[in-house]
This record gives sequence, C-alpha cells and structure tokens, in this order.
Amino acid sequence: MAEPVPTKSRSASIGQISPRSDKGSPVATSASPVDGADKAKHRRSGSTEKVPPPSAEPKHTPVLEPYVEVDENDKFQVAYEDYETILLDRKVMNDPLPAVKIPPGIVKVTTEPRVRRTLTPIVPDAPRPLVPAALAHEPDTQQALQDPYLEYCLSLYKRDWTMVKGMSSTTPSDDDSDSPFEAHVTVPTLPVLPDIVYEIDMARDTPVPSSKDPLDVEVLSAVTSKTRAANAEKRHTDRMSVFQVYPMDDPPRVEGFRRGQPPSEVVGRQLLVNFNSLNMHLGEAEPFFLTAFIYDLKSDTTVSEQFHFDLNSDQTKFLLPLELQAVSGEPLSQCRQALFTLHNPGPMMFLVVIIDKVVTGEPDEVSDPYFKHATLKPKDRTKFFADVRESVQRLGHFRQHFAWGAVELFSHKGDMLVPLHVPLKVPNISRAKGELEQFIAKVSDEKEFKKMKATLVPCDLTLTIDDIIDNPISTTSGRITHTLHATSKYPSSRPSSIVKEILEFENPERPIPQIALDYVNVLYFSPNRLNFSNYKSDGKATSARNLCLEVRLMADDNNVNNSGLPLMYGHANPAPLVTHMFSVVDYHNRKPTFLDEVKVQLPVTLTPAHHLLVTFYHVSCKPPKKTKASEKPEMALGYVAIKLLQGPNGTIIPDGKHTAPVALVFPPKYLDMMDHGQEGIMKWVDNKKDVFAFTTRVVSSTYTQDPSLATLLQLKKTPGDELPPPETILPSIGSVASIPNHLKVKHLPVILDILLGIIARANNEVVAKHALVALTAVIAGIPQVDILDSYLSYLFDLTPSWGSSLYTPFLHTWIALLAYKHECVKELLRNAWFFLRVVIKSMALDAGTKGTLKDDTTRKLRYPDLPLIISKLVKYITQEVHQFSKSSLSIAKSLNVCTSLFLRDLLDLMDRGQVFKLIQQYISGLLPTHPRSWSMELVVFKFDSFKIITDHPRFVALNVAVLQSIPAVPDIFATFLRRHFLVNLLLQHVEAAIAAPEHDMRAKAILTLRGLMWRHDHTPSLVAPQMRERVCNLYFPYVLIVLDNFKEKISKWPKNESRDWLGCFMWVLGGMSHTLRSDWWRKDTQKRKLDLLAVLAHALEVFEYSGKDESKGFGSLGISSPHISEGREILSPNGEDDLKKTRNYNTTFFKSRQGTGKGLPTGSMNRDDTKNLLESYYSNKSDSMRSSSPSQMVTSPSSSSSGSSSVSSISLSNSSPASSPSSSSSSSSAASTSSSNLTALSGSGGINRDDRAGSLARQSRMGGSFSGDSPTSSRHKSASSFSTMYHTMSHGQANTISPEIIARAHANLSLEVSAHIFSIVMQFVHDHTTEVTKSGSVYVEPIFTVLVALLEKPQGIQFTHVMLRTMPEVIADFRAALFKFPTAVCGDLCYVVLRLCLAKSPVTRAMASSLLYILVDQDYRETGNFTRVKLQTTIAISKIVGETTQQDRDYAELMACLEAVTKHVKTNHSSSATSGASSTSGRPPSLATQMEEMKERLFSVIKDSVKIRQFAYDPEMIAELTYQISNGFSESPDLRVTWLTNLVKIHKEANNWEEAAQTCIITAALVGEYLKLLKKFPNRRDIKESSYKRSFPNFDRESTIPEHFKATMSSIASEICQSKVFCEKGYIYLMRDAIQCLKKADLYEHSVQAYKLLLPVYERARDWHHQAEAHSDLTVLCHKVIDDNKASARLFANFYRVAFFGKVFGDLNNTEYIYKEQNHVRLADFSDRLKQQFDSKFGADTTVILPNTKAVDHAALEASKGYLQVISVDPFLTESELVERPTPIEQNFNIAAFTFEVPFTKTGKAHGDMAEQYKRKTILRVEAAFPYLLKRMKVIDKKEIEIVPIQNSLDIIERKTNNLRAELSSGLPNTKTLQINLQGCLLLQVNAGPLEICRVFLDPAVKSKYPAEQIARLTKAMQDFTAVLGQAVQLNSQLIEDKDNQYELHEQLLKGLADFQKKMAEYVPLDAEAATTPLSS
Repeated sequence: MAEPVPTKSRSASIGQISPRSDKGSPVATSASPVDGADKAKHRRSGSTEKVPPPSAEPKHTPVLEPYVEVDENDKFQVAYEDYETILLDRKVMNDPLPAVKIPPGIVKVTTEPRVRRTLTPIVPDAPRPLVPAALAHEPDTQQALQDPYLEYCLSLYKRDWTMVKGMSSTTPSDDDSDSPFEAHVTVPTLPVLPDIVYEIDMARDTPVPSSKDPLDVEVLSAVTSKTRAANAEKRHTDRMSVFQVYPMDDPPRVEGFRRGQPPSEVVGRQLLVNFNSLNMHLGEAEPFFLTAFIYDLKSDTTVSEQFHFDLNSDQTKFLLPLELQAVSGEPLSQCRQALFTLHNPGPMMFLVVIIDKVVTGEPDEVSDPYFKHATLKPKDRTKFFADVRESVQRLGHFRQHFAWGAVELFSHKGDMLVPLHVPLKVPNISRAKGELEQFIAKVSDEKEFKKMKATLVPCDLTLTIDDIIDNPISTTSGRITHTLHATSKYPSSRPSSIVKEILEFENPERPIPQIALDYVNVLYFSPNRLNFSNYKSDGKATSARNLCLEVRLMADDNNVNNSGLPLMYGHANPAPLVTHMFSVVDYHNRKPTFLDEVKVQLPVTLTPAHHLLVTFYHVSCKPPKKTKASEKPEMALGYVAIKLLQGPNGTIIPDGKHTAPVALVFPPKYLDMMDHGQEGIMKWVDNKKDVFAFTTRVVSSTYTQDPSLATLLQLKKTPGDELPPPETILPSIGSVASIPNHLKVKHLPVILDILLGIIARANNEVVAKHALVALTAVIAGIPQVDILDSYLSYLFDLTPSWGSSLYTPFLHTWIALLAYKHECVKELLRNAWFFLRVVIKSMALDAGTKGTLKDDTTRKLRYPDLPLIISKLVKYITQEVHQFSKSSLSIAKSLNVCTSLFLRDLLDLMDRGQVFKLIQQYISGLLPTHPRSWSMELVVFKFDSFKIITDHPRFVALNVAVLQSIPAVPDIFATFLRRHFLVNLLLQHVEAAIAAPEHDMRAKAILTLRGLMWRHDHTPSLVAPQMRERVCNLYFPYVLIVLDNFKEKISKWPKNESRDWLGCFMWVLGGMSHTLRSDWWRKDTQKRKLDLLAVLAHALEVFEYSGKDESKGFGSLGISSPHISEGREILSPNGEDDLKKTRNYNTTFFKSRQGTGKGLPTGSMNRDDTKNLLESYYSNKSDSMRSSSPSQMVTSPSSSSSGSSSVSSISLSNSSPASSPSSSSSSSSAASTSSSNLTALSGSGGINRDDRAGSLARQSRMGGSFSGDSPTSSRHKSASSFSTMYHTMSHGQANTISPEIIARAHANLSLEVSAHIFSIVMQFVHDHTTEVTKSGSVYVEPIFTVLVALLEKPQGIQFTHVMLRTMPEVIADFRAALFKFPTAVCGDLCYVVLRLCLAKSPVTRAMASSLLYILVDQDYRETGNFTRVKLQTTIAISKIVGETTQQDRDYAELMACLEAVTKHVKTNHSSSATSGASSTSGRPPSLATQMEEMKERLFSVIKDSVKIRQFAYDPEMIAELTYQISNGFSESPDLRVTWLTNLVKIHKEANNWEEAAQTCIITAALVGEYLKLLKKFPNRRDIKESSYKRSFPNFDRESTIPEHFKATMSSIASEICQSKVFCEKGYIYLMRDAIQCLKKADLYEHSVQAYKLLLPVYERARDWHHQAEAHSDLTVLCHKVIDDNKASARLFANFYRVAFFGKVFGDLNNTEYIYKEQNHVRLADFSDRLKQQFDSKFGADTTVILPNTKAVDHAALEASKGYLQVISVDPFLTESELVERPTPIEQNFNIAAFTFEVPFTKTGKAHGDMAEQYKRKTILRVEAAFPYLLKRMKVIDKKEIEIVPIQNSLDIIERKTNNLRAELSSGLPNTKTLQINLQGCLLLQVNAGPLEICRVFLDPAVKSKYPAEQIARLTKAMQDFTAVLGQAVQLNSQLIEDKDNQYELHEQLLKGLADFQKKMAEYVPLDAEAATTPLSS
C-alpha cells in the first residue's frame, strides 16, 4: 500500500536546509539561528523560515558514514581492475560468436529534429520588440532588449531533441531495434508446442502402426561401435533446452528508465464546428457579424476564446466602408470552421453564438422589421433597406448586438446531445436583450424556453458539429493555430475549408500539466462594465449614452492619439493583426456591459512602457443635420492605461478581474505621472472612482504572473556565466517552494536549467545544497512521471555555461545532503530515479562531447574519480533502503529499483570492473550472504536488484562467455567468480538462500535465477547450440550447489518448490558442453557423482507426466507461494507500489484468468488476478512487448507446404499415433485455420491438426527428434514454427489458458527433462565404463534406478523407442552386474521390460520383447543358465498382474510377447550345442526347453491373475485369491512377498487401512525371517515374536516357513530374496507403511505397538535421527489415545454375518461369512451394496435379501436366484476374556467369535408377551482372528442357544443396569446420555417394562412356576437395578443446569423414581437406601 501523502505539501518544507535525526525528524544544531522547537513551530504554522546565511553552516559538514552490515565470510575477493582488460582481450574480441563480445560505440549521443506543427516558425528570430527609436536607448528598454532569459527561452523553443541511445536501462521498445547483440527480450507467456504422443494418453483401440515382425530387428542387432554412434546421434540430435519448453506465468518483466514520448501538447476532446449559413427571413438587408465560444453555465465562465466570422455574401460585404471590405483573395476572412478543444467536458456547457450588426439606432426599433417581415409593406421594406445601407457606410466600424443563441453540447454521461455530422439549425436565436447568462439559463430550462417564443428572431442559422475522438490531432488541410500559423497549406480554391483552432482557457482549479513547448505570448482583454452615470466633462453634462471603447497596445505614453502597435488580432479583417479594436456599442445606456474579447499578440520583449490604452467613445448613431464629410461619429470621453508589467520582478498582469478609474484627458507622459503619484494633475470621471471593470488573461510561455517563479527567473536574467553572490541566490532558490505545481511543469526546462546550473557552478556548498533541495521540491511537485521522462529523454542537455561536468558536483551535493540528514532526504530518495538519470545522461553527454564514447579503451580514463564518489553514494543509499524498508516500503522499493538500474547503466559508460565492485558493494550491503539476519523485504530487494542488473542486454558478454577448462573442484567457485562475475555473484546469493528460514525467501531467489535462464533461452542471439553451451557453462557452479544441498534440503521440499530448483539444474546440466561435463566427472569425488544420480532420479519424479486429464489441472510448474510472484511482477524505477502488495502474489502456474482489467494477470492472470494475474497486474501499466515480426513468428500454411514437402510427408506417417488420441477433442474445439497458429492456439487450446505449420512442429518433435526415420528432418529447421511462436495473452482482456495447452506444456517439459537425463546418464556410463562395470561398483544401482525410472514413467512413444534401441548397449556393458553380481537391478529391468510388453503400441511391444530376449540370451551366455532372469520375470509378472485394475484385462499382448520370445529362441538357437558361460556362438537345446518351462510358468501366473479379474465384481474374493496365490509361493520368498505387496495395494485402493496394515506387518515379518535365515539382517534379533502378536494376532498362522525349505535355503541363497524389499531398508519401509495405515484407521494403540517392531532396528543401527522422529510420533499417538479415551466417542468396525443361498453363487452356496466393515457402514447400506455388487454380475434383481429374523426355508428359494441373509453381529467374549480386556480397543481386537440374537415365540411369531418371549442366541467362530489380511472370513463353527422367557427378561434388566453403571463410572459424565437412559427407565410411557417383568415372573402367585434359582437371580437383578436408578437420578441432580427446562425434567424423573420404587416394593424387598427417594436439588 502506498505511503499516505501528508496534508502538508510535499514541497512546502524542503526549501530550507536543516539536519535530520536518525529517525528522520529535524533536529537542532548549534549553527541554526532557531532551535528545533521553533523550527517545528514555523513549519506547523506554514510560515517560510529565513534561509540562514552561508556562514551559519560550518565550512566542512561532518559526514556521517552509513553503517551497512557485511558478512564476514564473504568470498568476494576479486581483482576488479582486471575486468576491463579481460573484456577487451583479443581472444574475446576475436571470438567467432558475436554474442560473446561487446563492440564499442553502442552508446550514442544523437539529436532528433523537434516535431513542429506549423509551416512557419512560431518563435521569432530574436527578442526585438516594436519599440520607438526614441525609447531604444533608455535604460529599462536597453536592459529588456538584452535579456538572457528571453534569449534562452527562444533558443529552447527552437532546439532539437538531445538523446542518448544504446543505454541498457532504456525501455527496449524505444531503443535501437537493429542492435546485433543480446536484445531486450520481453518474452511472451507460452510457446506454441506440438502434441507429444504418450502411451498414457492413448486409447487401447487407437490405430497405431503394427510391427511387421514379432521382434524388432534393430534392437536385436549386435552392439557395435556403429550402433552405439547411431544411437548417440539420435539421443543428441535436435534437443531443446529445458526453458524453451518450460512455461512461465508472465515471465519477469523489468521496466527500465523509460524513454518518454517526445514532448507534445496535451489534447483533450475536440469539437469541429462548421458554420454553414445564416438566412434572415427578411432577406439580405445588411451585413451580420458572428462570434462563437463555449460557455460553462455551471461555473459561469467562458471556456474558450472567441471565434469571429461572418457568413455574408460578397454583395453584402460591399455595403461596408472600403477599408473594411474584405479582399477577395484573403482566405482568413472566409474561415467559417472552428476546432474547439475541451479537456474537461461536462454537462451545462453551451456553444454560444452572438450575432452583431452595424449600429443603426435603438435595438428594438432597428430589429422590428425583421420580426414583421411577413407583414412588411414593400414601400416600408425599401425604405428600411435604404436607411440601413446609409447607416452602414457611415457607422461600419461600430456594431451592436442583434441576437444570440446557444446549443447545449453534453449530457451528464459525457455523450453529445446534438446530432453529429449533419446540419443543425440553432433553434433558439433570440433578440439580444438583457444578460447573456440569463438567456442561457432560460434555454436550459424547458419551461422558461417556451416563454421565449416571442423573442425568437425569424432566421435560420445552420451549423455542423463533429466530435473528433479517434483522431484528436489530425492533419486537416487548411488548419491554422489560434495564433494564425498554418499547420498545412490551405487550398486557395476553397478558403472556407480553413479550420481555425480555438484556444481553450485553462481552468485555474484544474490546470493541465504540460511543458510549454512552443512560443506563445498572447493577452486577452475583456471589458466587463462601465459606469458613466455621473460622467461630466469640463463641468458640463456631455452626451455619454451610446458608449463603446477602443483598445490599443502602446509602446510609449507620449501621446494618446498615436497609433497603436499592429499586434491586435482583428475580427475577420483583411489584415490578421491590426492597430486597434472597437467594442460593440450599447445604445442609450450609461452603464453598459460588454461581451467583447480583444486578443493581443504581446511583443517578445516587454518593457515597462508597454501598456494597453483604452479610449471610451460616444457614438452618434444619427447624423447631425449639419455635418462635415470628415467628421467622425465617435467622440472621446475618457481614457484608461493598463500597464502590462506590474511586479518588481517583471511579472505580467495577473489573470482575473480588475477595476480602474477613467481619466478625462491623458497628458503626455501620463504613465510617469501615475508612477510618481502625480495623478492629481489629471481630471477623472466621478472623482476617480473605479468606474471601469475588465478581465485579463495571459497565455505566455515566457512571462509569468507568479512572483515566486519570477524571482527564480531573475537568476536567468543575469548576464555572463558567473553566479550572483549567495545573499542574492538563496532567496531566489527559496522561492521555488511557493511556485504552483502546474507552473513548475509549464516552465520545467527553465527551472531545472537554473537549479542544475547553480549546482554545477556553485563554489559554495550551502548554495549547491539549497539548489538541490529546491530541485527536489520541483520534482516532488510533479506527480506526472511521463512529463519527467520526456524531459530527461529529450529536453535535458548540458548548458555551456555549466561546464561539462555536471555529474561530479551533483553527486557531491547529493552525498552532502544525505550525510547532513536533511529533512528533504525522504523526497530526494523518493525521486532518486530522476536524479540518477540526470547523472547518467550528463555522464553520457560529457563523454559524447569529448568524443570518447566510440572507444571503449578510454573507459578507465573517462571518469577517473567517479567510482569513489558513487561508492560513497551507494553506501548512503543502502543505509536508506534499510531504514525505509521498515517505515516506507514504497520508497525503499523504488529506491532499490532505480539504484539497480543506475548501476546497470554504469556498465555502458564506466570501467566495468569498477562497476562490478559497486554492484557487489550494493548487493552485499542489502543483505549479507548468510541468511541469519535476513528479512523478507530485503530479500525481495536484493533479488529484484539482481533481476534488474542481469537484465542487461549484453549480460552474457559481460560475463566473458569464453570456453575454458574446469579448474580443480575445490577452486571452482572462486575461479568462476573471477572469470564470470555477475552470474556467479548471483549464484553465491542463491546458494545462501537455500538456508533461508522462510520458504518465500528461497522462492524469491530461485525465481530470479529461473527468469534469467528462461530469458537466455528466448534471446535470439543465444539460441544457437554453440552459444547455448557457452551460456550454460557460465552457470556450472549451480550444479554443484544443488548437489551439495540436495539430501539435506532440496529433496525434502515439496514438489512444487523443488521443481524450479531442479528445472534450473537440468537447464545447466543438459545445456553445458559434453567436454565440460566429462572434465568435471574426472576431477570430482565419488560422493558428488552419486549425488548427481540421486538428483536425476528425483528430477524424474518431479517432472513426471501424469496424462492429459491429470495435467489439465496441473497446478504449477513453478513455486506455488502465496507471497512471491515472479510472473506478475513489474519492476519500475518510479513506481509507488507498496512492497507489501508484491508479497501477496500467487504464482500458481496456469491460473484461470478472469477479467480483472489485467487479464494475465490475471486479475488474476491478478496477479490476482491477476493481477486479480498481479493487484491487477500493476494496473494500467503498458504490456506492449517486443516480438518478432509476423513472418518470423508464424509459419503460414502455404510456406510450410511449399518449403517442407518431404518433412510434411514424414510427419504424416509418424504422427498417426499422435493424431488420433486427441483428434476428437482438438477438432471439437479448434479455431478456424489461419495463417497464424496463434489464433488456433488461443481459440482451441491446441494447434489445428489441419494446419501444416502445426504438422511440421509435430513431426519435428516425433519424427525428426527421435524416430530417425528421415535424415532430412531437423527440429531446428522448423524451430520458428513453434519455439518462437508464442501464445501471448493480452493484459487488457480476460483470457483463460485452456487445459489442453496446460497438458501439452507439461508433456513437452517432461519429455525434455527425460531426454536430457537419459543422455547425461549414457554419457556418464561411457565416461565411467571401467568403474561402473567392476564388481561392487557403487554406481550400478543408482544408474539403473535412473534408467528404470525412465522406462517406467510415462514417456513419449518415440522417445521410448530411442531408449529401447539404446538399452542393448546398457545390457552389454552391465552383463556381470545384471547376471552375476548380487544386485537387484536385473529384477528392476525385467519388470519395466515386461510392462512395456503390455504397451498399446505394437512397435513398443516388439522392441520390449526383443529386449526380453536379449536379457534371456545374455544371462545364459554369462552364467550358463538364466535362472536369475527366470525368477525375476516371474516376480515381475506377479507384480504387473497385481497392479492391473482392468476387469477385462486378459494380458493377451504379454502372452504374445512371451510366445514370440520363446519362438525366437527355438527358431534361432535350437541347433546350437554349446554350453557354459564361455559360449559365444549359440545355445544348447536346453535353452529352448528352459524357455518353454518359463513361459508355461508365467502363463500360469497370468491365468491366476485372469481368474482374479473374473471376480472383479467381488473385491473380497479378489483379496482372497491374491492371498491364496501368495501362500502358494511359500518356497519362493520373492514371489510370496510380491503377491502380498499386491494385496496391500488392493486394500489401500479400497481404504481398508487396517487390513493393509496387517498385510504390511506380516510381509515385514516374513522379510525379517527370510533375512534372518540368510544371516543378512542382524538387527532383527532384538525383535521378539510376542511383539508381532500384539499388532498381528495371526502371527503364528501366517509366519510359517516350510521346514524343508529352510534346510535348502543356503544352497539357493544367491537366487532368492533378490527383490529390493529383502534388506533392512525394505523391512523399515514396510513397517513405516503399516504405521501410516494404522494411523489412517485411527488405531493409535496398534500404531504404538507397531513402533515397537521398528525401534529396535533403529537402535541397533544407531539411527538417532529416525529414533527422534519415532519417539516424537509416539508422543502424538499417545496423546490421541488419551484424548479419545476421555471423550469415549470412538467407534470401531462393524461386523455382519452373510449367508449365501443359491447355485448362482457357485462355491459360496450354503456358506456363511463374517464381513468386517468400517464403522460408518450400517446394515441397510451394507445389504444394498452386496445386492448391487452381485446384481452387476448375475443380472438385475437376481439377488434377493432375506429377512434376518426367520429361519431360511430352502424349499421356497428359486433356483435361478441368489439369496443373501445379512445380520449384524457383535464380538463374543467370555466372562474371563472380558476381565482380561477392560478397554474398548482390546474388546474389538483379536476377535474370532461373534454372536447375534433372534427373538421368537412358540407360536411362530417373532414377538409376544413377556411370558412367551423366547430368544435364540447364535455364536459363530471363524478360522482366524480379526483383524486379518482379509476383510471377510468363513464361519467354521456355529452354536445356537435357546433362551427361555425368564432368562430373556433377566438379560434385559442386566443390560439396563450395566448401561446405568457405565454412566455412573464414566470419568466425564454426559448429561445427555444419562437422561436418555433415565427416561427409558422411569417415565410413564416406558417404565412399564421392568414392572411388567416383575408382574409376570415375581408375582407371588406365579413364582412357583419357575425354578427357584432363576427367581432368585431375577430378584437380585431388580434390586440392583432399583439401587442404580436412585444413584443415577442423584447424579443427574448434580449435573443439571438452569437451562432448557432441565429442572422440570428432573422433577419428572424424581416423581417417576418414587412411583417406580413404590410399585417395585410390591414384588421385591428393597433396602432402606434403595427405597429412599433422592431429595430434589
């Protein structure tokens, strides 16, 4: 959030020098004339304190050195002075790659012609006014004529633009576009990528090319050097870099020092008004003169100047006096079109038209014929015409108002209220009577307007209005400015087409901020009113009725009768400028008001003698009877003189209303007389009262009305280069704070030239500091950044009077202010971007002036002393960034950005070694390399600074990308830092960020590095293979950084975070040169190389492709952080965005971008989205990006087809597998095919498959890259068709990236990562052949881990084929490791090969079958048998069939592959007869026999699996069959464990967590037992069998190993227990998996027991880390047990007995099973599930659920149906077992017996009277105890017990008693459940149960019918029940609260208890305590 601007003006308090305390507040110093409190008081009161004299400050201000924390362990020991020599080294400059070197002369100082709108210059040649010769030598005039200020202004308006081009921080779009070096690449969002065909995305029925041969000949071919070379070529050809396919959500943008637009006029809304015609219904009797302007009724102001024109015919014009008749050839007199400009259009604005005529008499009288034209007699009409023409000849110079009209323009919404482009008749032309304002007000009121009909003039005034919105600055032919300068030639044939621009008057409340670009010097004089009611001349009354006035611009006051200067703009007269202007005549009115406006072109140089002379006249409208021909009708009445320069500093007359007295006569030198107080000599009207009111308005780019500005401009008027003394300068500088902001903008070049000149030339430090403070005030008062940008880019230039070195004194002064801690520092640093640009441009201009820019060898000599000065400034800036990061983040962010840009620009000008030193100083000053004291804000600043500096357009060349050999590994970091400084400086800080305490800090670091690498891959000059290698080599230390931090940190991060770290890792490792990789491997340690293989394996997991459907929701390819957003960030040097906003990002890779005004941001693209993408993406920022031309970006269909015919044909054949999988989706959503694939991509989410450019891209990925079918196909030949084609999302609209594009991006990225990893591993194997093939090599298993993962994970089909063709090499190289050495790699390889035999592609299956044959063949050749392959293939088949979930999978493809391999063995090797490992030319017949046996064995496993799949409808049966198969492999540990592992997966998929845990435990026990027998697991001996039984109750049953097998294990030890799980780590993995499953089942006690099986292993291995983790988890588990026991709310599994009846069930018929279900599965739900389950198999309604309360009548069952009887059962425990198991968890564990009860009567009914109610209790036993490996078990024993009625009643009472006792004994009594039990026993509607039992069995009359023993037991039960009832009611009284009517319920319970006890006493003797009713509480 931006820092709030204080109410006080930002510039109000920075005009004075005062120190600032450390906290930023002013403090007093001994040198200050007032103490701190007084100064604060002055500031609060708004007074301007006096500037202290220079002597008030010490000569040497003490410099306070800033403290910046620097890490003591920094490694940055670099010889910076050597870099310039290295960069200019001959080896670098002669390098054949152009991007490696930096040619000189890139930075240039140029001038561009200023754009001028007019044909002729507006600026006069010299400041020479029209001054009479007599005045030319007067002192004041002489000084004015030699005004340096005016000369500067005139030169400024003529000067061309001075620009510096080639600077790195200039906005790229504005810089040189033909630069041959690294260009600024503002990269788009997502490249257009082709579809990659993945096996996972293919449907099984997808048509794919079939294999002609069951096996692949190419795979079977012998491994030779030739095949190795061919395979290597396929792996490396046309590889793409990772970041060429790595999508990024709005890659990082750095907005540099923007080159503003060339300064231009701010144009508002423009209205073009064409006045067509004026027709009086009376006819053309006389000429009319029209005036038009825009009036704002709301503010009662005139908005524009007046436009004067006439619509008279030539015939009418000839009625005027000769001097007024327009010359026929003068076009300006015929201008009838006006262009009005409005910056603030709004409602109640009117276009006003005033119609004047020659004054002829009383207005009503002379206008009456026009109103009566219809009834006027011909005679009267003729007389009227004659009288008018006579008057026109005599009074043609004088006019009177005739009529006026108004047209309202805009609605409240800003829409036009009048029709456009069509003629419009002004409907309200009315008699000009009264006030114009009142007339307009009536026009706007509909009711008032209806009353005006009588005043409407019979005439037609038509005009046309056009609203010029789309083309505000058009070059209309014949256009002239308001000063009558033509912008283009106007046609002589159509002078009426001339368009005159009408000046808009500036609104003082809303001034338009713009720099004065052109010379203008105009005065508008508007007389308002005159009061001659008391006028007398010479003591006599004089006629003063028909009043008007004349205005003249006079250059002297010698004589009032002199002619004025010809500088008055005439009203459509022949001459544009005239000497005088008359106002209208107000007939017979001594107090007239005027609407006239006189426009005066002021002289360039004004002298004190220049003034306006206003002469007042009485006009005689009727000629006297006796008149002379030369007698004029006007008679002078008085005069007013208005001086133009009025202030002491030469300020011009201010705008606004003025009043003045009227003198009867002005004698010569009247101005001097008034200046010297001699007005008394003159005679005045009405005793010198102010009888005349007028308004003035000055529009001038040279003169000012502001006294503060005028005071400052006085400094420019001083001749010579020397500055005035300080006592003169300081007050002038101090006046800057009072200049209004809009005037600062208007006169910005002049003001800044003055202040910068003072800083450059001042010999006094105080003066210089005051000037910089004032300069800060000026910049702070101009919020329009674009204006400042334009000034810096085009207007700022060195002035000769400064001397050439502005930057040095400027920097000294800046540092002095920072050291002095002046209170303006905050504003100074807020606008530091401006001042740093001043320094940079002045440096460039200085070097350009000296001619050293073209020669880089002069860099060290250009600015010899500057590095030390800048270093000091950087120190202070660093300190301020630290301070502002805690108080004002917006300032800190802006300061950091502009400082970084400044340092980047210095690289273009200074000694680059010294700049490197400054960069290191600044970066390290922001934060030390060690993150112990990092803050998030400073981390963001540091890496933002890196981002800016590394965005240098020649960044790679600055890092000296020259190939060199790798040094010794310990010296790599130091050596690379010395050779390639900037890259490795960044890497040092990225490495430090790995240990950062916050995730966001790490995210910021890696996103910075990722963005830099991404930019390299999308910079055209760096994409060539050789150049890309050079670039990647620069980043080699990053590989070591990742390897050194992988195990402890990176591997433990979430996948979303580690993805970017590993993406950068793969970019470097995959892109660096092979030579460098090999050199590194030769010199590095074994540990590092093992870490490399581990990182590669992890990268495969991180970038694994998950299929189109899954990838459509792929969340992020980058770090998903709520605080750090790389994509949406814009770094702007002058932005005011608060850093806190930048932390609230979301970098989710592909967001659904809703319309937030910023698309990609998202408003969120947000950010957010966007910015939300980005805080819509830093709202209203331009998102225009430099991109390639359309021809480079898009390959049109025609060009693709014509230029790539051979490639296209290859694409068609190779892309057929690719076409079908997504063709339907693509065709359904594809956009129309066009020449631009961008359209297709954005419209459909994919490339249109009919588009040939897309086809070319696809073949490049599938055929040209991997298949190798065509030697002519080259991926990079068609790179322009997709690697440089981008899906650019406009930030100005809402867009959503389609899921198809997301999936495609993921597919391409996964492919490239896999391909790079495969190539790297194969090179590693090649470079380490001896090491990796020897026995005991530590590299074998890591290498195969990567290779197997590559084959196992989803890959593109063509890439899979490349790997399969290469694998024979691997098998040949690792024969011993695969078939002899004790490793598990053979099993892993067999597994993935057999999985590929199930591929959907026949080609893939053929290759995999060939590879299987090679494994068999090589094993036999190496060992003389293939026992290992035989075993491992069986294990692999078992795993595969156990993993498959398809119900109808018959494994036909796998069986066909096995058949093909067997056939190939028989066909090709049956005749060979050699044996043993040394055989080389064939195989004995036994090979075929063994192969046949293996095939049959594998077929058997497959058939078992198929059988399992036949029961897919019955998950319990699947589990049972899997379990049975595992038991069948009791003599094959690997297979037994494999099938148990399959069983675990089955349970996990069904969320049967307890069964999964039991299976894991027994599997771990078996693994431990097997290893114990093989003496491979010494740590297991501390684990006792009893520990297993506590977690696995069936341990004895399941852990048995046949004794005969134990005896033979040692003989076959090398061939069993080969799977990975048979080791200590495998045991640990199984137990930890079991614990996780138990925790998911909420079985915390069992989890604790399971840990007892794991901890001994950790303890013996002294694995303290995992012991700590285990004990920590045990603490959590125990607390959960405690909490659950307190709550007593745990629910355990439900058990159901299911009986099957019917032949449809097969073997299940007439069997019973106990099912264990989760605690939320109820009886009805379970029954429905079973019915649906079996109906799905046998048909709808085939399964019938029988009632569970009746015995099944088998005879009534239909043979065609299946019947199920389902009943809920409870665990059955004996009395002794209940004593041994007191807790609920124990009572629900190790359960093998269950019970359920069914009520019945002897009459056949289920229920009857109490005396007849029997109950049948059934006890069931199963073969093992629950929990078990299975969810259901068969009932093996069944026992039924018949319970008589009295025993049934006894059970009921005992059950109720036990429930109440449970409530009483609960540690936390529950009022709710207690009251429920009490209500069930005591309230009237339910308490009949116990009493009814007493009546039936304990009534004395019937007691004798029942056994005495049973009567005694029932009596005792009733007594206990009654006693417990009383105790429960007593407990309730203690628990109840006064709410919810609990007392009322308690009273009912008390009453019910009393009644119950009373009735119970009739049957059962009660003791005194039980018979006492508890008292009411």
